[in-house]
Amino acid sequence: MSAGRCVSVIMPVWQPRLAWLEGAIRSALASDVVLELVLVDDGCDPPVVDSAPRDSRIRNVRIPHGGESAARNAGIAAAQGMFIRFADCDDLTQPGSLDRLVTRARGYDGIVFGDTQVCAPDLTPLRTIVSPLERPSAADCVVGRFHARAPSMLFPRSLALMVGSWETSMALCADWDWVLRALERAPAVREPGTVTIYRRHIGSTTGAAAVADGAAARARIVAAYFDRNPELAGTALEHAAWTALHVDSARAHAHARQWRAAARHALQLAALQARTRVRRSAAQA
Repeated sequence: MSAGRCVSVIMPVWQPRLAWLEGAIRSALASDVVLELVLVDDGCDPPVVDSAPRDSRIRNVRIPHGGESAARNAGIAAAQGMFIRFADCDDLTQPGSLDRLVTRARGYDGIVFGDTQVCAPDLTPLRTIVSPLERPSAADCVVGRFHARAPSMLFPRSLALMVGSWETSMALCADWDWVLRALERAPAVREPGTVTIYRRHIGSTTGAAAVADGAAARARIVAAYFDRNPELAGTALEHAAWTALHVDSARAHAHARQWRAAARHALQLAALQARTRVRRSAAQA
């Protein structure tokens, strides 16, 4: 094993577009710091190994179809590197990005993250996701102030094992849940510059039918965070977290023309603000 190879890239694969998959694999393997690409075949037919490029660093793990979170859990269990990076089979790793992330991570006991270039299916750039925070905390994450994507982060494998499994019962927001739990255990620092090229296409876009599921999943995640941290219940942070949830959910429902659901979140927000005013008045009395 090369002393410089220290990263396990975990790539779940389910019924991929072969050209996109090949590009994702080749871009992930382009760095000399990659020890292995754990290609998790999520029950594909035909098996992914039949169409993957040939490279000694590719480790094929095949599981029954269980979804992206289950595939990532299988990848973590199989990984052997000092660091873990998650990758999607339709995106690209920015050239040189892994080397920069590893350089920043060495001697730093935490998470290193970078920016994400959002592109059209033909890789025409659309926008860049940049976190406004250089050193985000779990508190920043639970109120929605941390915007980096999980594939644009590098995690110590020891931390990934402490965080535990990705939540397989969530079709949406499982990445936010896992990153939030990681930030509860370790600090994070931004490495400036693009590290992931995110190909936005119809399969990666949340449709109107999924908006309610996303809002419900986010509510579950926020509630679980304050269950894990009961000393923060009833604080300004909890108020801010639920406020952000209702504002974002109302906007998402309105964008999907789901007016009743948007109104419901607006009413819940108004009720939350009213309760907060009552508590503050009682405390000042």
